Amino acid sequence: MIPGITTKLSLEVIQSAETIHAKTDILLVKGSVPIKFIRPYFGGSSGMVFIVAFDAGLTILGTGNVHLGGAIPQGRVVALLHLAATGPNWQMGPLPV
Repeated sequence: MIPGITTKLSLEVIQSAETIHAKTDILLVKGSVPIKFIRPYFGGSSGMVFIVAFDAGLTILGTGNVHLGGAIPQGRVVALLHLAATGPNWQMGPLPV
């Protein structure tokens, strides 16, 4: 969560998998298994997570609970918003080039 003007973000290094768990603000994702589902830990509220494709390019599929998927090049960051009002869907920010 980003509470104010300056903030400290929590980070977790995870392995890519079909389902990942967004328990921190930043997820450094290792591996290249396509992600289909992102499980939020916001207690029914809206929230945000930053995903970094750490050691390989990464694909987030649009066939799970992410509204529109896409490819994230290695070393790039993408922001995803979980909007509680739209159901269990994530909205992915602009993809880096």
